[in-house]
Amino acid sequence: MMNRTAKLVLTSSALFLAFFVGRPDTAQAALPTSTVTVTATVAKACTISNATLGFGEYNPTNTTDTTVTVPLNFQCSAGTPITIDLNNGGHPVAVMRGMANGTNILQYQIYSNPGLTTVWGTGSGSNNGMTASGGSDHLDMSGKIPALQTGVIVGTYQDTVTATLNF
Repeated sequence: MMNRTAKLVLTSSALFLAFFVGRPDTAQAALPTSTVTVTATVAKACTISNATLGFGEYNPTNTTDTTVTVPLNFQCSAGTPITIDLNNGGHPVAVMRGMANGTNILQYQIYSNPGLTTVWGTGSGSNNGMTASGGSDHLDMSGKIPALQTGVIVGTYQDTVTATLNF
């Protein structure tokens, strides 16, 4: 059996809880809030891969030009407008590029179209521009060694052309 004092304390506690806990005017005030702004800027960025314009064997007595087309691969931030310029290489001859074997030169040219009508050079960006997809992209690079360069000696010829990706 519970004594009278204990009953009174329990009853008082129960009334207090019922009165104050269930009342809306005793609810806690709302906690302060704020917003956080999150930002980032996607930068224009590009990479370009080395390419090899490999003609294979050239027959100087053949009456047909030797041609080849290869991709020049690059990757840029999506939506970036780009152009690619090619310099004249290390052994230019008049309006042609040249591959060297010692002091011997084998003339060739690089074009920005498969029809071999538009020379790909420095400042010809309007001929080889595009907007990057954000993935792996490429522009085709077509090369031609003109036929009947009968004065060249047997051997391996090479040139280095610098490709500059403008963005």
